[in-house]
Amino acid sequence: MDSKGKMRKFENALNRVIGWVSIVSYAGFFFIMALTVIDVFMRFAFNNPILGSYEIIERTVFCGVFASFAYAQMHKSHIRITMLVRLFPRVLRYACVAFTGFLSAAIVLAMAYAAVIQARTAFTAHYVTGVLKIPLYPFYWIEGAMMFAFFVTLLFDAVKSMTAIFDEKAAREIQSTWD
Repeated sequence: MDSKGKMRKFENALNRVIGWVSIVSYAGFFFIMALTVIDVFMRFAFNNPILGSYEIIERTVFCGVFASFAYAQMHKSHIRITMLVRLFPRVLRYACVAFTGFLSAAIVLAMAYAAVIQARTAFTAHYVTGVLKIPLYPFYWIEGAMMFAFFVTLLFDAVKSMTAIFDEKAAREIQSTWD
């Protein structure tokens, strides 16, 4: 199998993994909507809101937002300003895109590492939420995992941009996502 076939195979596998990651986001935001509706109903109908609903929603948003980053990257949904870069020669254009991709991946990897450090700290220090006393460390582990998935998608896109420096077909494929 040639390198293009391996890249395509890896991209398909990554798409499947990111599809599963996105379920965390979908389920989280659906849960937030349902809990909010139930909480508002309970508050107005019975003057008895759900205890700790704010904490639960806060933690769910935390997981859902981080889970959406990799999905958005995989589907080219993040804002991209290519007005100036389009004018560059192909080699310079994709070298700039690859550089920013590698830089973004490095920053996101540092964030994933920081989340893991925070998870270990929250575990050893027994950090919990204020009302329901929910342990915080699992949420930091989820953040770290979701940021790692985002890192992999950024790294994959940066590598694809590197191949576009040397391959006109790959350059056209990337350019088509900019329109």
